[in-house]
Amino acid sequence: MNSNQNGPSASASYVLKSGHDLSIPCPLCKGRRALKLGDIDEAITERLSGMRGVTDLLIDVPMIDAEQGSVAQAAYVLRGLIDEVVEMYRVMSPGVGQRMQEQ
Repeated sequence: MNSNQNGPSASASYVLKSGHDLSIPCPLCKGRRALKLGDIDEAITERLSGMRGVTDLLIDVPMIDAEQGSVAQAAYVLRGLIDEVVEMYRVMSPGVGQRMQEQ
């Protein structure tokens, strides 16, 4: 039980230590803006939820007899969401390494 209690507190302290702003390019507009890591986490979570919704829709395609154009459009939305999350991780990676070296 103690190991479970130590786990969340360790991750919570990590979030508190890394709560400073980080300037990253917006994956959509490529503009720079200061974001807190919590904001990035929220943005990634929103995109992952969107991916889940589109995937659920694609799974149900045979039952709803969707047109090919609709299926292709859903696939393009899914691809765009994946690209946004990949870009967020790519942009964050150098900043995360740099913060670790500073500590």
